[in-house]
Amino acid sequence: MGQSVQEDRQATTPPAWPLLACLLLAVLAWLPALATVFQFDDYRVIVGDPAAQSLPAWLDELGTGLRPLLKLSYGLSWNLGGGRPLTFVGLNLLLHAGASLLVYRLGRRLFLLTGVNPSMVTPKLLAME
Repeated sequence: MGQSVQEDRQATTPPAWPLLACLLLAVLAWLPALATVFQFDDYRVIVGDPAAQSLPAWLDELGTGLRPLLKLSYGLSWNLGGGRPLTFVGLNLLLHAGASLLVYRLGRRLFLLTGVNPSMVTPKLLAME
């Protein structure tokens, strides 16, 4: 009986390569941005906006501004990296990779529930959204 449960778990455990491919493709997609600087509206939206730099200012604006979670991520990046653009790219890379993995897991679960072979969906499509 214990062997049957273990065999079932092995049959439903996804292989590691699609997850690693999702991570690798997410990193490759963001790689060119690692050497970037603030550009265009970044100065108005991030550098010139106190709500994108501090939690108290973000809380004051909560409910009146647009995209509060985006501004919260800006504030987190600003405080982690002292306003350096590389920190923004790094946090976006982590969020993008995490979202790609979640979409892969959700898609795999849905394909298994419907009987479709999950290997038909390539990790490239999920990571490059």
